[in-house]
Amino acid sequence: MPLVSSTTLLTTLSIFHLTVAYTLLTNPHALATQNMVVVLGAALQLPRVSASLDPAIGHPAAVSFTTPGNPALGLAALFLSFLALSDFTALSMHEEVHNLYWAAQVSVRLAAMFVFEAWLYLTKPVPGEVAEGRFKGLKNDVVFTWAFVEMFIMFWVFTVLRAERKEIGDKRARALEREKD
Repeated sequence: MPLVSSTTLLTTLSIFHLTVAYTLLTNPHALATQNMVVVLGAALQLPRVSASLDPAIGHPAAVSFTTPGNPALGLAALFLSFLALSDFTALSMHEEVHNLYWAAQVSVRLAAMFVFEAWLYLTKPVPGEVAEGRFKGLKNDVVFTWAFVEMFIMFWVFTVLRAERKEIGDKRARALEREKD
């Protein structure tokens, strides 16, 4: 039996999404200066978010990441809020349906986050160089850390769901044996 249930992990992940969405709208600088973001970004030599989206370095008409009111931050907050609310809705399913639904969801999300993180890391700019191209706003330490946390929790949920699925199968087998007797 797992230490933490999949429902608890997924509820925690949904609350994490809502918290990040709220912080993106109210104080995005707090995300950019979190210890985990700074350490993971420095270890992987990812561009700092303030440097990659700062108007002084990048496009003169760009809005800084650390300034509340950035339209990209609003869109990211809306996406995370929608993801959290849809996950909260899906968490209310019956146990067997819950396990099947989340097994499919977690597998897809885990694979997508792995591919996304690999792309972020492999296409990162050389240290000291400013990110260029169409997706330069994604290639920074904040986005990578969010994807890393997402992937870590999704892998944890995946392993817990496998254990829970085994328990459900064992319960069914015991019930069938009782019916035969």
